[in-house]
Amino acid sequence: MAPAAAPRRRPTHGPAWETLGVRLTAARRRAGLTQHQVAAQLGLPRSGVSEIETGHRKVYATELGHLARLYGEPVDNLLAGLPQE
Repeated sequence: MAPAAAPRRRPTHGPAWETLGVRLTAARRRAGLTQHQVAAQLGLPRSGVSEIETGHRKVYATELGHLARLYGEPVDNLLAGLPQE
């Protein structure tokens, strides 16, 4: 019998961080980049990018600016209308 898939961990930092992660994932994909490529640009392990995208790690303002430039997205678009904490 095949092992059951591990349940997806819930974000630890709230709905705003989860929403931002979803937006960052979509922006990365539109830019045609992999998590490995982004991690190399940020100087993070790939798991760090994954944690940001799933809301398990907060992203620093400087990292968000770098991600926005890397993805060709204005920071304002990534942050607009985030849920209140």
